[in-house]
Amino acid sequence: MYTLPLRLPPGEDLRHSLERFLLDRDLSAAHVLGAVGSLGRARLRLPGAAEPEQLQGDLTLLTLSGTLSPDGAQLHMTLADSQGRVLGGQVCSGCIVRTTLEALVLALPQHRLRREPDAATGQKELVVLPGAMAQEVLDFWFGKPGSPPHGEVRNVWFRQDPVFDAEVMRRFRPHIEAALRGALREWDATTRGTLGRILLLDQMTRNAFRNTPRAFEGDAQALEAAHALVRRGADRSLNTVERWFVYMPFQHAEDLACQDESVRLFTRLAADSPAMAEALDYAHRHRRVIERFGRFPHRNEILGRSSTEEELAFLQQPGSRF
Repeated sequence: MYTLPLRLPPGEDLRHSLERFLLDRDLSAAHVLGAVGSLGRARLRLPGAAEPEQLQGDLTLLTLSGTLSPDGAQLHMTLADSQGRVLGGQVCSGCIVRTTLEALVLALPQHRLRREPDAATGQKELVVLPGAMAQEVLDFWFGKPGSPPHGEVRNVWFRQDPVFDAEVMRRFRPHIEAALRGALREWDATTRGTLGRILLLDQMTRNAFRNTPRAFEGDAQALEAAHALVRRGADRSLNTVERWFVYMPFQHAEDLACQDESVRLFTRLAADSPAMAEALDYAHRHRRVIERFGRFPHRNEILGRSSTEEELAFLQQPGSRF
């Protein structure tokens, strides 16, 4: 985030100028922190009014705030007239600068805002979208919305594929490293942005650093993010396959309480979508391993842990290495 000052000369339309200011800088989201100046004409939509109120004369701008998105602005301001009377409302087109106007805009380059029709209000309302990089992670993993892979299970997720691993490393290593350092928390402004960060920490680490200790380095952060989504019920807003990957950090945890939560979540997922029955079976299988050993024996050699005789015997069984 960073701030940008703006000065508008006489005759400029306040709303149009701020919308153009965003587009000229190729920003997808910004917030107007405030402004001072004067207007010679104003059009404000007052609460509950169908049409804007027209104001003329020497008007002093007292406050201005709102959001800017590529498809429009939502701005509120208060004005004082020459008698000191104050009026406030929603800024419409036709608010014309009289002498000068100075504003401060907060740029939000990691976010995307859009206005879409809302059935509840009948108006176009703000929608917060994942940032461009978070969306790239989601599109790579799930396929772009509307494309044939989107919403489908992909075999490449759960098998060792050197080509896929190399592609993950090539395209996303800087972002995986950033997430491991604790950065990219701004992605959590949206549910799907959080999902993108979970993918970096819980899945792409396993591709990029396969068979090394770093493959598990992001597990704690991924689990924290997954807990946050589940606690507030945000996971339920995702599609079936996306929810699957919100729940994977619980399944990867070497902790029986987390495994219990994994089974609970995958049970609910399978109830919502019978196609997730196999995912639920894997949740039960992971839980049984942790209940028996308190850890995943197949990680012992990678992490430099000594294995017990029982664990070594278990690792000889088919399907023991998840």
